[in-house]
Amino acid sequence: MEVNITRRKRRRVQRDGSIKHQVRWIVSWHVDGVRNQRFFETRVEAVEFRNRLLTNEAPARRSNVTVGDAIRAWLETQKRTTRANTHTTYEHRAKLLEPLTSARIDRLTTKSIREWHDGIETVYSANKALSLLKSALAFHAEDTGTRSIAMPTNLQKRLERPTRKHLNIDQVRAAIASGNVYVAFPFMAGTRISEQLGLCWDSADFDAGVVLIKRAQDKETGKLIETTKTASGQRTIPMSETLRRMLAEWKPACPSLERVFRAPQGGVLLYSSFLHRIWRPTLQRMGLPPVSIHSARASFISMLQASGVDVATAAKLAGHKTPTVTLQYYTHSLHDCRQAVSALEAIYSTV
Repeated sequence: MEVNITRRKRRRVQRDGSIKHQVRWIVSWHVDGVRNQRFFETRVEAVEFRNRLLTNEAPARRSNVTVGDAIRAWLETQKRTTRANTHTTYEHRAKLLEPLTSARIDRLTTKSIREWHDGIETVYSANKALSLLKSALAFHAEDTGTRSIAMPTNLQKRLERPTRKHLNIDQVRAAIASGNVYVAFPFMAGTRISEQLGLCWDSADFDAGVVLIKRAQDKETGKLIETTKTASGQRTIPMSETLRRMLAEWKPACPSLERVFRAPQGGVLLYSSFLHRIWRPTLQRMGLPPVSIHSARASFISMLQASGVDVATAAKLAGHKTPTVTLQYYTHSLHDCRQAVSALEAIYSTV
């Protein structure tokens, strides 16, 4: 790269009629045929910048690509490496960035980003979208050798989330005793809703007394996905005696020979239908608090820990990726998991 330093002296006439000479040192260089210049008040500053430029420490040229183009390119790349549910979430967050997408990257300012951020109603959503913007711009800068704008500082902080409601032990016992396997299952297996709705009968091994979690259901389309949220999500969950009995009784009456949790008419049971037609109405009829579906999974993990099960085993049953560093290097046998579920059964069982 050829970098030149030139001296420019200009004669400025002030308002009072006096003459002032302005000296500037200019560093000039070309990248991909595009001329770039930086101005400095002293030659020392110009030389220092030239030296950093020649050692690739100085900022690269700015990009004239729009923010929208950079985001679309990033989304297309992510589509090849992420699950459908995750990519749908990315697309939703990208829509929040639409006020910025028409701007060229080289004209994007921290002020415009801050104003956009302040205009998003939910701070959590704004922060997630901002993280996507940062990733997309960094990806574009890496591929094109251009400079990525720094993200603004001192943005509005996310308000502390209200404490989520969970059922107590007696309420969980009541939910299980209701006999509704759709509602009881996540309390006794600790599955994510996508894993529960994606469960097939070939994954329920009554002879071995285990449930194999190896699939998930797409939240929007209801299609089966032959992977779970993470690699750790593929796991074996021992059935408690109560769960085994409930599934065995449900299988002959199930409207599907493939999936365990079908819609009453036999069609695909989407997340929204499960929430509004099964989960909430069932809790309401029983006089239980309107907790979220994920609350059942949280209760499963909490009850395991309350029963004295170590964190690593509880995390293995829950399918967590990295709950602790120890979990990454220490494995537990299926026998350990059976003991854990037996402890959970003892807590849930009535005296």
